[in-house]
Amino acid sequence: MCKRLRYIVFWAWVCVTFAQTTSDSDNFWKQKHSREDYSWSLKTGVPASDVREMRIAAGISDVTPNSVANIEVEPLKQRKQVLLVQSNGGCIRLHVLERTSDHFAELWTNSEIPRQNPSIFDERKAPGQWICGHAPRGPSAHATEDGQIIVEVPVLLDISQRSLPVYTYKYAWNGRTYSLLDERPW
Repeated sequence: MCKRLRYIVFWAWVCVTFAQTTSDSDNFWKQKHSREDYSWSLKTGVPASDVREMRIAAGISDVTPNSVANIEVEPLKQRKQVLLVQSNGGCIRLHVLERTSDHFAELWTNSEIPRQNPSIFDERKAPGQWICGHAPRGPSAHATEDGQIIVEVPVLLDISQRSLPVYTYKYAWNGRTYSLLDERPW
């Protein structure tokens, strides 16, 4: 009976500890995202509640360890679109969100990226969706005034080189979706 009681107490302790750890982790990410939403609100002039709504529409929940690397509001404003760049440990994923009358909805995400240099893609994460750099500086993306999306991926080919060549991908709106317009190795 004593062994059985110790066994039950042990597993009860494990369950309580695990539940507490999960709760602490969730609270950490909720607070981090709340601060991040506020920060992006200040940078973009968009209310923090709208930034949170954009983040959720892009698939970054309140308890997800991913973060927002960039939000571009002005360049795509004419089409009522917003570029949100999601970050996950040196990798990025692009989301174009469309503003409807009462919420944001995902219009496009980079489901396919040309495989000019396979080493810049992280196969552990859904292939063709996460753009990963293998250089001291990570990949970045921004929208231009004419409504195109530019993705720059620094590539470290030789650790002794002083400058980093950059793969550049350019996406343009074709009336329905974004499609690859141009790619240059450097």
